[in-house]
Amino acid sequence: MASLRKNSKGDWEIRFYDDRKERRSLHLGRITSRSADEIFRHVERILEAVWANRPLDDTTAKWVGGIDGRLREKLAAKGLVARAPRPETARLGDFIEKYIEELSPERAKRTIINLRQARDKLLAFIPPDREMGSVTISEMVSFRHWLAKACGLAPNSVKIHCRKAKQFFQEAVERGLIAENPCKTLRDLHEMRNEDRERFMTVEQSRRVLAACPTAEWRLIFALARFGGLRVSEILTLRWEHIFWQDCRIEVPGAKGRHGTGKRKRGLPIFPELAHALRDVLAERPGATGRVVASYEPSANIGVQMGRWIKAAGIDDWQKPFQNLRATRATELVRRGEDPAKVCHWLGHSLRVFLKHYHRMRSEDFLEAGRLSTLAGDEQPSEATQGAQGDQQGVQADTPKSPPAPVRRQRKEPHRTKQLELPMAANRGDSVPCASLRLRARSRQRRSVLPTGIEPVTFSSGG
Repeated sequence: MASLRKNSKGDWEIRFYDDRKERRSLHLGRITSRSADEIFRHVERILEAVWANRPLDDTTAKWVGGIDGRLREKLAAKGLVARAPRPETARLGDFIEKYIEELSPERAKRTIINLRQARDKLLAFIPPDREMGSVTISEMVSFRHWLAKACGLAPNSVKIHCRKAKQFFQEAVERGLIAENPCKTLRDLHEMRNEDRERFMTVEQSRRVLAACPTAEWRLIFALARFGGLRVSEILTLRWEHIFWQDCRIEVPGAKGRHGTGKRKRGLPIFPELAHALRDVLAERPGATGRVVASYEPSANIGVQMGRWIKAAGIDDWQKPFQNLRATRATELVRRGEDPAKVCHWLGHSLRVFLKHYHRMRSEDFLEAGRLSTLAGDEQPSEATQGAQGDQQGVQADTPKSPPAPVRRQRKEPHRTKQLELPMAANRGDSVPCASLRLRARSRQRRSVLPTGIEPVTFSSGG
């Protein structure tokens, strides 16, 4: 059925007859005999399967699935295997649009808006008809600089758009459309806290803003943001059936980060400021149903108008009104002694997010810290005794005080050698006992003198 031969040029060749009994030749080129034998063995099994009209065995099928390049093209040209499918070429604009449409039923509306904004920035820099595999790493690095310089975006906005672009290309990698992500070298894409735009609204300033709001509905919007800590999207989608007066609770729907149809909700207490603002709106619209804020659609941008009422109250340079009002309420509740876990549950964020984004430093915090002391309580004079001590010191200041008597130190006695008390015998001249005593004393005196130098000490016979 098939034969393997080597021609005069040293190239291997397989000759066989196809299903139409026509003679074919498969030129393998100059390869090793071992490789030629393996290819010949699989070609024979392919021909047997074709003639017998049966599937390939597992070994040959695995071999056919693993070959590519020129060898597969040669086998396909002879009708032995099917041609390799051409890889799908993904156009940048078409792929991103299709990807966003697939995510639309699963993600929140604001998330889809953010993805479309990042898509517009990316397609403004790279043409939408470009193949995704042709986008290089250097182009994406230039895209990051272009966002900052040409578009004039803030650092956090640049990071958000780059992170979304990295998400687009990573999805193409996971689907097998491109080999690698050109955004893999883009680092530090998480937003940093911008303290220059952070604000804290005091209670007195809140009263002035409430007085500046022209209608009861706007006073309710401000109260929900300042005293309820609600996001602007939560304020505009809040409905009257979400308010349970008997339980003193508001079920806030559509919390951030909770995808789906809004079935999951969180509970928020009806604080006295919220109850007062809600009752004012109900007084104007008795038996109201539907959305609490009826003058604006859920997609309306009311942040600009909120900034105008804040400025009308005499508060200048107030930025990011709804986020700063929400952060003010979170900080205020924690400072009043509420459990941080409960506060995070009421406002719908984690403790980590509160510490990273919502905690605000007040001017009173520095004044309170200036009165703190690290000394122990017994070393600090109490406030009750400070006055008595001050009066006593004032009385004693008029009477002169005698200087304290100097403390005399006891002089240390010099070291005295202990004298050896020996019993003295009666003076009998050069008697033997007296001579022996003199020799002992003399030898002891000589031993008490330390030798100097390295030579041994010698004593003269004359003493």
